[in-house]
Amino acid sequence: PRDGEIDFPEGEFNGNISAFMHWQGGTSGGSQDAYSTGVPMGGNRWHTAVIEWLPSRCTFILDGAVIGNSTTTSKIPSTAMHFVIQNGGSFSQTPDNTSQGHIYIDWVAVYKPA
Repeated sequence: PRDGEIDFPEGEFNGNISAFMHWQGGTSGGSQDAYSTGVPMGGNRWHTAVIEWLPSRCTFILDGAVIGNSTTTSKIPSTAMHFVIQNGGSFSQTPDNTSQGHIYIDWVAVYKPA
């Protein structure tokens, strides 16, 4: 929790897409801003997920619509982070060896301010 963490899109395969900004200087995993989209994670539909991470705000955009905007600048992560694409199945139970899922990624772009 010390450096913060930004997770989007995140959710269980049979749940909805959510976004989380874990606060810099947080004291637990619950020290966060959380946004639910109401949009199902699964299905045969492509989605475009955008994170606009700036010193003044962290905005989450799904399919062109803003779903959350964190503006408490003292809590927005300001330290260097690494980029990870993570695929998992369930937060509430451990999947068995026969569980499987797929994530298809068309493109990823990361920009650095000039």
